[in-house]
Amino acid sequence: MKSIHKLGHSDANTVFISFRSSYDRGYDSPEVVASLTGMLVKYINSPKPDGEMAAMQQLQNLTFEWAGEKDAQKLPDAFNALDKAETYRSSAVGNASGIYWGVSARHITRPLVFAPQLLTKEEEYYFLPHVFNPSETEARMDYTDIHGSHNIIPSGTMSRYVSMVKNAARLMKGIDKNAPQAQLIQKMTRALLIHS
Repeated sequence: MKSIHKLGHSDANTVFISFRSSYDRGYDSPEVVASLTGMLVKYINSPKPDGEMAAMQQLQNLTFEWAGEKDAQKLPDAFNALDKAETYRSSAVGNASGIYWGVSARHITRPLVFAPQLLTKEEEYYFLPHVFNPSETEARMDYTDIHGSHNIIPSGTMSRYVSMVKNAARLMKGIDKNAPQAQLIQKMTRALLIHS
């Protein structure tokens, strides 16, 4: 909402909107594209809310449209919980992300081997071709090398972030299955649980 208001009150003549993610590995669903485009059209020329209370009221109106009268407060609570989780992640974890740590660094498919130098070529073939590193020795030996850098975070940091994301998902999951945008909200819930 803040980005839309900034856009509407800028002197930009052209706006490019992208719904791609992770270098074209994925795209937002048609429901998300429709919802975000609808928000853009509806709010781009509306007056910018004057103060935090007015902004929260505008968010409340939007969530009423999505979650219905019964659960109108649950959705902003979920979005606020998710915003807090992302703020925590960016300050405590930095550039760590699911796509890098979990997927392209192959932590989800590469076994933790305590003495990789003792593996046979056949045993090594299970994971080594899937580690993205120009150095075969680094790929074999260095489990903290993620795209040529080392990211070390304090113990418990990631589990705290994961619990914050799960809390946002729990709040979304509690929204009535008959809400106006129930299908979209259920997909967001599922995506958060997969991410966590």
